[in-house]
Amino acid sequence: MQDLYRVLITSLQHSSAQFQALTVEAITLGLWGLSSAHAALRDDIQGRELGLQERAVIKDFIYFAEWARAFEAGDTVQQLAAALCIPESAVVRYQPVSLPRKPAHLVAVDHSRKQLLLVVRGTSQLADVLADLVAHTSPLGPASGVVATGFGTPPIMTKELAESASSYTRTLVHNHDLVPRTCVASLAQLRQELELQTEAVFANNATMGWLRDSGVLAGGKALVASLCTYSAAGAIAVT
Repeated sequence: MQDLYRVLITSLQHSSAQFQALTVEAITLGLWGLSSAHAALRDDIQGRELGLQERAVIKDFIYFAEWARAFEAGDTVQQLAAALCIPESAVVRYQPVSLPRKPAHLVAVDHSRKQLLLVVRGTSQLADVLADLVAHTSPLGPASGVVATGFGTPPIMTKELAESASSYTRTLVHNHDLVPRTCVASLAQLRQELELQTEAVFANNATMGWLRDSGVLAGGKALVASLCTYSAAGAIAVT
């Protein structure tokens, strides 16, 4: 439990530091500039015919998605086997409910593809969050014939581990899902982008540049800060 608290507190401290370093201009003008810079971006897969390799990857993701959602079938081996269209004897282990440090999972054999599958259900309750935070790694990889497929997985690996596992790991991220993208490193990158975009707005917009250089923005920030302090003091006095 001490490991859990240490990891959680450290992560919150690092994340908080990224937000505290942001200025009002970075949050407002930076987001404005960032949205404008990204407005022209388009998904390059739209309107393009998929190649054979891409089709195979998509088929694989669909196949594993059926296994991932099999936990919805029910709490018994019979219900699981029926949902996956496999014999009950092919189910080696089935734990449909998460326990502390033991997420819901199943182990089964797909004889049609000659594969042994370990399927871990995604984060859906508090016990899963705790397991995410205190997870430990084991040495698996291409040499052992292991292939890992994830759906919207949270970024809980170290950079070194993620790079070493990249050759046999695939993760599907749906559109703008925040879960796979939100970590201390991505927050730091976002802060840098916001600061760069803020400077770009001041450099490219004469009016905004004048407001900053003349001190109007600094005076406005000071006024807002004073009003917030006064309001907070009044609320405390009333209570």
